[in-house]
Amino acid sequence: MILEALLLTCIKRLNGERSSSAIFHILKGKRSIQTIQDIHMYRLTEFYSSAKNIRKADFNKEMQKLLRQNLIKKTDVEPKIATYLLTELGNEWLGKNIGSSSIHYFNGLTYANTSLKFYSRLVLLIQTFTNTTLNNYSFLPIVNDPETERWVKKIYSSSVYQPREILNQLYEELKKLFLYFTDEEAHLFIDRLTGFDQYGLSLDQLANKYGKSYLEVQLLITAMTQNMLQVVITNKKRFPFLTFIAADLQTENTLLTNSALITNRLLQKGHDIPAIAQIRKLKYNTIYDHIVEIAIHDRTFPIEKYVNKETQQSIMQAIQQTKSYMLKDIKENINHEVSYFEIRLVLSLIKNTTHSGDKRDK
Repeated sequence: MILEALLLTCIKRLNGERSSSAIFHILKGKRSIQTIQDIHMYRLTEFYSSAKNIRKADFNKEMQKLLRQNLIKKTDVEPKIATYLLTELGNEWLGKNIGSSSIHYFNGLTYANTSLKFYSRLVLLIQTFTNTTLNNYSFLPIVNDPETERWVKKIYSSSVYQPREILNQLYEELKKLFLYFTDEEAHLFIDRLTGFDQYGLSLDQLANKYGKSYLEVQLLITAMTQNMLQVVITNKKRFPFLTFIAADLQTENTLLTNSALITNRLLQKGHDIPAIAQIRKLKYNTIYDHIVEIAIHDRTFPIEKYVNKETQQSIMQAIQQTKSYMLKDIKENINHEVSYFEIRLVLSLIKNTTHSGDKRDK
């Protein structure tokens, strides 16, 4: 159910204005200017990088399944590009199932990079301390990550932390944390953990036990971990040791590409677009892409330096009139002298307004 709800929600919010490939790139966490702008404009930030390991073949299979079930339909806006809308049945399905689908656990833009590290630390720490308290020092670590192993070894070797105390503390904190989930979700997560003389179930085994697909189990664990982080970070006093596990992890995705970072440094030094293009030996359009990318992430970016107030207002009016974020639609309803670069810059403002959510889920 979580996968269907995820795809249907993305399709609903994109409103036929982006291709199915755009959804795939969002779920995979593609670091492109188009994908980053899409997640902000269409309020899909929580689903960014939610399914990093999904294969295109599996994604296409799920989309075809939704078509066969008459939950979605193809649009005829761009015949050569696969765009979709929800059918009446699809809207009904989403209305009935969205509340119990677990997709509200996702917080991808904030925790996509952090959640895997947090999860790895947690499961390896539990495995290590449950084994060593029973004098078993020859177990095979279930996490194959040198950085995580070094972190756990550091905790283990510290005289500040005693294994039994840590396990008791973790038990109490996890017991409280699992109250934020359903009983089935909590049991599924626990079944994945490895302790003394007991290995956690594989994703395939969990899928069989709980009647879900492999991909759904993977998505659920990712969503739960991201929600765990959100709960822990906002309730630090209730979860002191779990807060400690997450304390030094970066909790924001650094989405600016390296190339955009270089352009941003040159902008901050006072160089204009022609100068940056010459210094970096790049085309103007590439620098334009970088500036839009920077504007999306920087609330204080001086857009008026590139788009005057009158043009900004005209573009916003065109967006309101067309009820669309498609560049072509906006361009056709505005002064022909306004460039696509200017339109994209104004669109970068959308993520900081309530306008982007007003018309999407009604």
